[in-house]
Amino acid sequence: AAPRDLWLRIQTTSARLVYVEAMTPKAYSLSNAKITLFGSLYLALITLFTLWGLVHVLFRPEPLMSSFLFYQVASLLLGICFWGYGYLYLSDVLAPGQVDQLTNYLVVIMTFSAILFSHFLLNEMRPSHWRSNVMQGIFWLFPMLLIMLATGYITLALKANILIVLLVPLIMLALAILSKTGIPNDRRRKHRGLSKPIVVGYFSLTAAFPLLTAAPALGLIQGGEISIYIAFLYSTSSGVLMILMLQYRAWMNVRQTSDLKAMAHEAAAHAASEKSNRLERDNLLAMLGHELKTPLATMRMVLADERIPHNLSRKLVSSVADMAMVVERTVQTDQLEHGVMSVHLENCVIDEMLTALCHDLPDAERIERLTA
Repeated sequence: AAPRDLWLRIQTTSARLVYVEAMTPKAYSLSNAKITLFGSLYLALITLFTLWGLVHVLFRPEPLMSSFLFYQVASLLLGICFWGYGYLYLSDVLAPGQVDQLTNYLVVIMTFSAILFSHFLLNEMRPSHWRSNVMQGIFWLFPMLLIMLATGYITLALKANILIVLLVPLIMLALAILSKTGIPNDRRRKHRGLSKPIVVGYFSLTAAFPLLTAAPALGLIQGGEISIYIAFLYSTSSGVLMILMLQYRAWMNVRQTSDLKAMAHEAAAHAASEKSNRLERDNLLAMLGHELKTPLATMRMVLADERIPHNLSRKLVSSVADMAMVVERTVQTDQLEHGVMSVHLENCVIDEMLTALCHDLPDAERIERLTA
């Protein structure tokens, strides 16, 4: 019952950050209840995020949303192991060391899933060859970490993972800032991408959490109990930001789809109107071609009467021929537009055609005909 100092020496190969505190039984019960409540709230939130992502992936699968779902599933599984449920439900199947190893794999997988989501988020902006090379180099680190975990280099693998957690968010922020502005939102695109300010804002708001997690684990700053939970605060806060960001993106895509449907409806109405106008024009041209040819033929027959003066008859016949030619050209123009125009070959006398044309010209008497 007397106050005293207790010195503990802890050695572990399955963690990079440990917080130890001696408590009275009452203080321990109270602290354990708080931790259980916090863990339950965390798992409930991550479960909601996972279900939200699953619904969106089922209705509209795409890389960005699928990577969000992958990240939330990894966060959920790691949270289950971290809060002790792994030992509770898997102790009859796995040995304690195997549960620790499973947790280490989940730590690396969660880091990979977060970077994978960041990669697809950067792809919302213009593609960049150099940015793709940087991301490929980062992705190749994770198979190496898994191999190190499998071969027993656990501490080294976890330390390397912490370095990735410390450096990659800053790299992502730099890539977002250096990337060119987002692709213009073309209405013909299937999905509408996020703008550069939104992407940069997301990386800026979430950059501090990995620093607060990695720095104490690497011994760069003095840590405390809160340092252990920073990673989970990061996954919940980033999850909220992701949902807000992706929901805004989904809303923009829905609005774009609505605009495309309105444009398609307008184009269909315009096409129907053009078709109606074209049919009316075709009917008018057909009527002109049919109704005017008969009166013109009648006029030719009347003008053939010898009682009509020759000069007057010749001029009227020429005028009737011109009217018939106008009607014929109008009909031919319509046939040409519909691709149904047919060519008829006829023999003609050039001498007579030239004589008729010259005769109708003003001052025809000034044209002299030469014969070879």
